This record gives sequence, C-alpha cells and structure tokens, in this order.
Amino acid sequence: MINNKKKNINSYYTNNIQISKLKFYKIVFFIFLFLISPILCNAEIEKDNNSLHDYKSYKLPNYITPRIRPSAVMLRDGNILFTGGETYHSETEGYHSDKIETLSDSEIFNINQKKFTKTSNLNISRIDHSMALLSNGNILVVGGFSKQMKKASKRIKTAEIYDPKNNKFNLISEMNYHMIRPNMLLLNNGDVLVFYNPNRIELFNSKENNFSIIKGLSLEKDYIRYEYIKINNNEILMYPQTYIPNETPIVKLNLNDLTLKILDIPLFDKKREYYNIAQINEDEYLVTGGDLHAGGGYKEAKIINIKTKQEKAVPDMHCSRYLHKSIRINKNHIIITGGLTGANYSLKELKDIEVYIVDENRFKQIFHSKFAGTANYIKLQNNNYLIFKSYYQSPEILIRR
Repeated sequence: MINNKKKNINSYYTNNIQISKLKFYKIVFFIFLFLISPILCNAEIEKDNNSLHDYKSYKLPNYITPRIRPSAVMLRDGNILFTGGETYHSETEGYHSDKIETLSDSEIFNINQKKFTKTSNLNISRIDHSMALLSNGNILVVGGFSKQMKKASKRIKTAEIYDPKNNKFNLISEMNYHMIRPNMLLLNNGDVLVFYNPNRIELFNSKENNFSIIKGLSLEKDYIRYEYIKINNNEILMYPQTYIPNETPIVKLNLNDLTLKILDIPLFDKKREYYNIAQINEDEYLVTGGDLHAGGGYKEAKIINIKTKQEKAVPDMHCSRYLHKSIRINKNHIIITGGLTGANYSLKELKDIEVYIVDENRFKQIFHSKFAGTANYIKLQNNNYLIFKSYYQSPEILIRR
C-alpha cells in the first residue's frame, strides 16, 4: 500500500516535471523567435541614388468618432469620405463581443485643411463594405456586415448612394449576393462591376440604380475572396487571396463582354495565403511574399508572364511579409509596403517599405512609415497615397518629397 502511494507520488512529480520542462522549452523557443524576428527584416535603409523620389509619411488628425475597419473613397473634389466601421463600448473591463456595434456615422477628411468634419449617416450601419466613385460624382456603397450591440453580426446585401451635393445617403435596390469587402470597378459606360470572386459577380446599372447577376464560373472554393489587377482598359486579372493548386485558378475577365477565362498558370506548387501581385507590364507581374497558416511569411518573389506562362527569378525581398500591399508608382518602380512578419509570439506589423526596381531586378529599402502594417491605401493626386489602418488610429498620408 505504502509502496503504491510512493509510486503514485513519484509518478505525479515525474509527470509534472516533464510538463514543466515542456513549458520551459516552449517559452525558450518563443523567446528565441522573438529575438531573431528582426533578422527576418533587414532594417538598413539604402540611400536613393536613382530616379525614384523618396516618400515621406505624415500622420493625420484622429477620427472624430473612434472606429476600426472603416471604408474610404476619394470624392471628386479630392477629399476623402470615411464611412462605417465598428466601435467598442468598454462598459466593463475586458473585451466582450456584445459591446461591439457597427457604425452608421460618416466623416469627410479635407485634404487642404487637414481636418475631419461630420457628414450625414449611412442608412444601414456596416463594416467590411466597399465604396466606389461614380461618373456623376456620387458614391456607391455596398455589402459588408452589420451588427448591433448584444446581437449577432449578419452579412448584408443592402446598397446605398451618397450624394455629396445634398449631403445625403439614399437606399437603393439590394444586391443579389452577400459580399464582404467586394471589389468594385467603374466601367467606361458608367456602370460598376461588383464581385467577390469569379463565381459571384454583379453589374450595377448606374441609370436604373439596380444590380443584375453576371454569369460567373462554378469554382468549388466559393468562399475564397479574389483580388484584381487591371491588365489594360479592356481586361482585368483576378487572383485568389488563398491560392490552392488546381482549385483556385487565376482568371482573366473581359470588361467589354464580361466573359471569364481561366488561365492555366500555376502560381505556387502548394497552398499559399495573403501574397500580393503587381503589374510590371501587360504580360509580366511581380508576385511577392505570402504565408501559410501564420508560419512567419515568405521573402521570396518572382515574375510570372501570363502570355508565355514562364517564370523569371527575382532576388528575395528584405523582409518576410504577408498581408502587405504592392503599388506600382511608375514603369520602373513598385513599392512594397507593410504587412505582417513572424509567427505566434514573434508576430509583428511591418513599418518597412521597400521598392522593386524593374530595370535592376532588385529590391531596396527606402524608409519606414509611421504604421504601414496591414493598412489600406487610396491613391491621391500626384502619386500620393492615403493610408488608413484597421485599428483605432488616425490615417497617414504617404507623399513624394
């Protein structure tokens, strides 16, 4: 009996020591990841000795209403309309989903005066929606989520139009599909193409203010969102946020007859998420970074030719990154901004901005932004950019010096 108790006690302490060792090794491992994370991104800034103008970032005033994940669009007068997002009511300590609600209020940032002013409210509070400037100067607002305190969030099909002259949002006919952060593209005839992926595509008729379904594909992975790049005035290239070989293909869409064509071009030999593609010319595209299950991100880059289906080797970026942005600013320069790097406890938002120089086939770091990270970008005049984050932070303007 006593021997059995001793055995149980010994077994208990042995097991606990083993568990403690495992915890200790885990802590050491994550400390190691944290210490080496700066190595993932070479922070040395190279001096500019070519024709690229350096960029500098300026932080703007705070929003009037604190908000996360708003949508923004440039108005015809050059000012920026911010709508929706969500806010958190911290009535008690800690984070509780029932204290979160989506916003309907909107603000306009005056570029010249550098200040926010309140404008009229959306009819439907929303987050993760999209907006587009119409040819008549009005703004089309579509999709997203809506949530009120202590209620579950729901996807919405509703759409509305903002009239800057009358400073009013008006509800119009609903979309046919639910779409979260849909892509929106103004066509030459004034209509707007709205799509989530090659399966879910709609056309907004700007004269009738209604939506019609465009025949899409029948891809099995209907939940995967697609991004797009304009190939030329007649075609766009649609690519998936999550690439899965043989399941989520690159697709070309003709803007004249709205037909789709699958391109047999393998981007990667295995699944990859949150990479980015930027156009070099009509045939060549720069593919950068990406990740797989928060594994730390990739530094690798390459050029794909959609005409010859060939790849061209490109040196690695300075930083491992995913959820970043690639912005083509002229024929010879593509800026790679922000994103995330590292994994788990070593995860961090990148402020580093580097540029790919096409004729030299190399990347160089040019400067650090205030908070590039996982930000959204709106192109302003003179190749300047407005950067706005997903969190409770004021926007930032990236300008050429």
